[in-house]
Amino acid sequence: TIPSNFETHRDEIFGFEASYPSDWKAVEARNPPTLARIGSVEPGGVQSSVFLLYQANILSPDAAVDSQLPQFLDRPGFRQLAEEELILEDGTPSFRIIYEWRDTDGMSQGSLLGVVRGSQNFVIVTEAPQDVYQARAEDIRAFLFSFRITEATPLGIPRDQALTLFFDDGPIILDPAIAHESQSIQYI
Repeated sequence: TIPSNFETHRDEIFGFEASYPSDWKAVEARNPPTLARIGSVEPGGVQSSVFLLYQANILSPDAAVDSQLPQFLDRPGFRQLAEEELILEDGTPSFRIIYEWRDTDGMSQGSLLGVVRGSQNFVIVTEAPQDVYQARAEDIRAFLFSFRITEATPLGIPRDQALTLFFDDGPIILDPAIAHESQSIQYI
């Protein structure tokens, strides 16, 4: 269960929410693929980043995590500690890998959690110095279990009633009578 003193971060543009300890802070990143940073306000504390990746094929949560794992393998002393299939609080299947590596200040620990909705792969990377990670393990677990995919409502409009342009400049104009450049014509 999620502790009652946890706060909740909601992202209505991409459709997710997560609850986190009251001594953490959530900041929207709005720099896709990074959507949010959630973690301790103190230096050296737990830090999480929520990423959204689009795939051409529908992946399972474990495949979504496996697709991101290679970028961590070159860290000094990297070692995978555990992997597990999880069912989040709302019943959504997910997959998590827990790992450690040798940082300049000693050992650090982290996890990759993958949650999938169609071609969208939400990946939450949570890291901290190993002693901090282990001391906050219950808070981290509750935070990860609280992750929920919600209906996206950018600008308060349901996604199925909105034109959504993913990470490009979009058309200059949508009027077929006067559109002359290729970017608008592609959308029309």
